[in-house]
Amino acid sequence: MNLKDRKLQEAKTKLKVLEEKLKFLEFSNLQDKEKKIIDCKHAIEKQKRIIRNVESYY
Repeated sequence: MNLKDRKLQEAKTKLKVLEEKLKFLEFSNLQDKEKKIIDCKHAIEKQKRIIRNVESYY
């Protein structure tokens, strides 16, 4: 597995984890729920950007 494949797999794994975390946050009763949801959505967008960049770079 080369570097591109490794980075792509890593980004996809992180994306899945973040999407699951977002689902959990949406149904939680945490005090700072809204901020955590915004942060999680931002992290999801960042991972999607990384995936697009890795796929188009190589």
